[in-house]
Amino acid sequence: MRLVIIGGGGVTTPLVVMTIAKRASILDLEEIVLFDINYDRLALILPVIRSLIDAAPTRVRITPTDDISSYLSDLDAAIISIRPGLEQGRATDERTCKDLGLLANETTGAAGFAFACRVIPVVLGYAEMLSQANPDIRFVNFTNPAGIVTQALRDSGYQRAVGVCSSADRVRRCAVEFLRVSPTDLTSMVFGLNHLSWTGEICLWGEDITENLLANSLFLRACQPWFPAEFVRKKGFALNEYLYFYYFYDSAMCKQREKPLTRGEEILRMNSALRQDLSRALTHNDVKTAVSRYFNYVRERKGTYMADLAKRKLSQSDVLDEGYSGVALGVLEGLFMESPQRLALCVPLGTECHGLQPTDIVEITCTINEGFIAPMHPLTLPADDIGLISSVKAFERETVAAILERSLERALFALNLHPLLTDCLTNQTFLTHIVCTYPTVFQNWR
Repeated sequence: MRLVIIGGGGVTTPLVVMTIAKRASILDLEEIVLFDINYDRLALILPVIRSLIDAAPTRVRITPTDDISSYLSDLDAAIISIRPGLEQGRATDERTCKDLGLLANETTGAAGFAFACRVIPVVLGYAEMLSQANPDIRFVNFTNPAGIVTQALRDSGYQRAVGVCSSADRVRRCAVEFLRVSPTDLTSMVFGLNHLSWTGEICLWGEDITENLLANSLFLRACQPWFPAEFVRKKGFALNEYLYFYYFYDSAMCKQREKPLTRGEEILRMNSALRQDLSRALTHNDVKTAVSRYFNYVRERKGTYMADLAKRKLSQSDVLDEGYSGVALGVLEGLFMESPQRLALCVPLGTECHGLQPTDIVEITCTINEGFIAPMHPLTLPADDIGLISSVKAFERETVAAILERSLERALFALNLHPLLTDCLTNQTFLTHIVCTYPTVFQNWR
């Protein structure tokens, strides 16, 4: 098996490579091609990756490059994890939102729309290039906003694309940790959209323990720190953390106003400091210090993830959670090996349900077996939550259509559909601003 990671210079790449390399023999993985358009950025993270690979039980060939055209043949899978505009793009989008009084989150609402506009054309370009050389290649999309990007891939004909998000199965992983059981002992059902999903039917050894878990204050404190315990119990489901922005919008905005920096600006600071420290360590050929600094960065970044909204300090298990890399490994094992998997993924719903269409990308628990991904049954959610899904899905559909058609009219219509973007004039101001900020992105839009 040959795997390419598009965006291989990203700061999460060492974790992904480390997780996959541990199972290289099972995957029959021979080579991981790390492609990044900025080789200097890739070169900074490469010694960390090689150090982690050397510690793995099976050696995998790592091929770094900034010229993907030389490595297109015989690829089985591609992990797409790119960020056009890098951290500065995210910081700019979120600062624009904050200044306009909008929610400043890179995957939700206006900032998510701006990110989608920058990233989707680039993702589709890579998908076309890779699929022309490898018609049967599988795309595992890490790129945010994951649901919208996966929708664009599918709508553009790339039917072998699946979206992955670390937050989708977070509740199940947390429950496994809390109960101290094997991951194979506990299952759950996830349904909704990316960053807008609910978890229910949590079963231990086949018995539904959802009600008992939600009644356990210690569990809620450990696994649902963003929400009041009674609120979660009344909902009857464990909640994706991003639902906080919808259920407690005023509180989220109040906390946003209290903070001088956006999350994007914090990440920009963290990543800049990391790269400076890596460069300094590697100048002295001190790989050990570089690896140590990298894992300190991972702890800092994960330890501050939505921490201002949480009711408790995040635990060590939160910080060291495999997240994306663990889900990606499960997808690859299910698709390429005789290793049935059950994971929450971004895939087409496959049927009409709750007002959604079969081609709509949802976040849902799936089985993966013998190369086939099959969504399981959707959860039965309350009417108000179904309405929320419908509203956000309408925004996602229109966003993809606007980007594919390069239509400013449809772009504004999409923004006006989002339930958190209630002022049409502010939405117009935001759209005008991002069009001026990214002239290359919007140069052919009408």
